[in-house]
Amino acid sequence: LSIISALNDHYDIQIPASDIVPANFNSAAALLAMVQRLHAE
Repeated sequence: LSIISALNDHYDIQIPASDIVPANFNSAAALLAMVQRLHAE
């Protein structure tokens, strides 16, 4: 959970529970795609 808090704080996003799935954290590319999508919303 600490990475989620760090991402929320650093990128000023909120990662919803529905996005906390292994597919979004399996690779740096997947993590980046999720952060970019949430930041654009």
